Amino acid sequence: MTSIVPDRLRWLRENPLNVLIVVLTPPFLSATMKIARVLPVVRLLWLILVTNRLRGLFSVEGLRYAALIVFTVVVGGGSLFVAVEPSQQLSVWDGLWWSTETVTTVAYGDIYPETSLGRVVATVVMATGIAFVALLTGSLAQRFLHSTGDESPEPTPREAEMMKQLREMSDRISRLQAALEQRDGSPPR
Repeated sequence: MTSIVPDRLRWLRENPLNVLIVVLTPPFLSATMKIARVLPVVRLLWLILVTNRLRGLFSVEGLRYAALIVFTVVVGGGSLFVAVEPSQQLSVWDGLWWSTETVTTVAYGDIYPETSLGRVVATVVMATGIAFVALLTGSLAQRFLHSTGDESPEPTPREAEMMKQLREMSDRISRLQAALEQRDGSPPR
């Protein structure tokens, strides 16, 4: 392609996937090695697809689902912690307390896992809390990056209808004001 396109550098910049495929699969390698060299490209494509689908996760709806998952992990993790730590003689409320302080990564140290299964539960609860904080941070950053203030978002049909009605009402008020001023003989403003 670089031999037939007019601007070679531009084509290389605009077609990085084609360049990667050519670079990663030189003709002198055996067929097996070519396939092995293309696997990172396939992984890259998969990552791009997943990234595009995960953008919805940073929306308000995505955050609601994530919060529901965190809540489920807190309740389930607390109950499971009580079950796998029988030697501590904890109540369910103690388990919920432990799970809440663990998911927020506070962990006062008043209750802590003593068994291997308890440590596994703690790891899942901690990872969930850290992931949720990361998701909130990413969502907030996306809001700041995409709301520059220069562009106004596309109004919903209901908002567009309300704006139309407001304009009509404003026009009517202007006409009424002009008619009143003409009737009273006062000069229009």
